[in-house]
Amino acid sequence: DLYEGRADGDILRQITGVDLGAWATWQAVLGAASVDSAQAKDIEREEDRLIVRTREGRGTRRLTFDARSLTLSGEEVFDREGALVVRRTMSDYREVEGVVLPRRISVFQGEDEIRIEYADWRINREVTEERLQLRVPEGVNRMR
Repeated sequence: DLYEGRADGDILRQITGVDLGAWATWQAVLGAASVDSAQAKDIEREEDRLIVRTREGRGTRRLTFDARSLTLSGEEVFDREGALVVRRTMSDYREVEGVVLPRRISVFQGEDEIRIEYADWRINREVTEERLQLRVPEGVNRMR
């Protein structure tokens, strides 16, 4: 579905229960890394993990990769003062049509949590309306 309304964190939080503003929506639901290599400020190895730290205008990010598979296992977003804003975890990666995707994604913000678990992937296929259930807040109009 496509919805029209204010494109701010309050609307996304009302629909999902968690502020997904730290990522583009597709990055959040697919478990994709939200930074490119040009933003990486610090890379270190901790046993079987690679830790990448980045700085951006609103704060910092800490991305954790599996050192063997180079899959993203976690990401934490911190504000300018260093307080944790939101974090997500990705696990149970599988190869689907040449793309490696996580089967489980969780997004945590304070007491709130979104859990996504993929039973199957159909790459680049249409999703029917009955497969999605959204709580649409006031001030948001369904366009199609």
